[in-house]
Amino acid sequence: MPQYPKKIGVITSASGKAIKDIVNNIEKRWPAEIIVWNTTVQGANSTRSITKNIALANKTDVDVIIVGRGGGSTQDLWDFNKEEIVRSIANSKKPVITAIGHSTDKTLSDMASDKVAATPTKAAELVVPNKVELNEKLKNIETRLNDLINSKLDNLTHKLNISKNNKTLKDPLSKYKNHQTNLVLLKTTAEKSLNQLIQSNELQLDNFNNSYILNNPDYILNKKVGKITLFKNELDNNISNCLLEYENKLNLHFKNLKSMNFIESFELKKNSLNLIENNLNNSINVTLNSHIHDLEIIKNNHVFSNPCQVLDDKFVKMAQIHKSLDAEITKTLDSNENKLRILEEKLKILNPDELLEKGYVVKDPDEIRKSKAKNVIIILFLAIVIVLLILLSLK
Repeated sequence: MPQYPKKIGVITSASGKAIKDIVNNIEKRWPAEIIVWNTTVQGANSTRSITKNIALANKTDVDVIIVGRGGGSTQDLWDFNKEEIVRSIANSKKPVITAIGHSTDKTLSDMASDKVAATPTKAAELVVPNKVELNEKLKNIETRLNDLINSKLDNLTHKLNISKNNKTLKDPLSKYKNHQTNLVLLKTTAEKSLNQLIQSNELQLDNFNNSYILNNPDYILNKKVGKITLFKNELDNNISNCLLEYENKLNLHFKNLKSMNFIESFELKKNSLNLIENNLNNSINVTLNSHIHDLEIIKNNHVFSNPCQVLDDKFVKMAQIHKSLDAEITKTLDSNENKLRILEEKLKILNPDELLEKGYVVKDPDEIRKSKAKNVIIILFLAIVIVLLILLSLK
């Protein structure tokens, strides 16, 4: 349906009440041109008249066609149920509004049309808009447009005033001058930082080049050899003192046990102790000579170009050996302490004084020799502990 029709064709009786209602309502609502085709809407010639006028209206430039009549009985409206009229409405190229009778009346023509109006008056309302309502809408739209235009103008005016007072627009070169100043400052700062970094790296390089340790690796080797020699001397002195102390203790025990005819057994233990001392000294000398030999090999080895790495590896190995020795010595000492406790209880039982108090004496030289041998083993383990403590102190 056209929204704003300029020409409206009306097919109805020119003498009926329907044409007046249609024309009056259209003229009130909208300034459109109305073309009326006087049509017979009831009787023998109605079918031919209606179909003829619909065909004529389709040949004109009307925008929409109204086909209608006033109210009547079912017999009066029966012509609009005929096939010829229904087909002519359905085949119309122009949009058709039917207004046949009143709202309670229904015909086949209503089903074939584009729109159905309850009355001829309603047909006029459907075919054209209300100019009063449209004018009111246009006024509202105009008001809104004016408000939007004024708001837009105010915003543009405000932006224009801001732009006029903008320093950049007044002096466009000032912005580039500020950027140029910042660029010069950044360039100066960057050059200064770069020079400081280069000087720092050059200083570190000079320190590395002038490092006494890197230029004189023999110094570290000689220092370590000196420490080993000092360790050997201290170890010899400590072992000698330890052996002397235990020898004095043995002599004291020897004097106490002299009356018990154990002299021969103590002489054997003393000789065994001397033999162990000699073996210990020989073992220490061999170990120290071996380490000195290893240091000489390291000194002549090309690996010594990086002495710090070699020394670090040695210290790691010594730490591992020290850790394993600590665990083994702790385990051995715990075991020997238990054995020594048991032996002390046995010696207490075999003490001649206690035996004499009981009225008899038991002499078992084999048991006494075994006890002395265990004591010698304990002494050796104590000597090893002292050696390890000295090694830790040197490290």
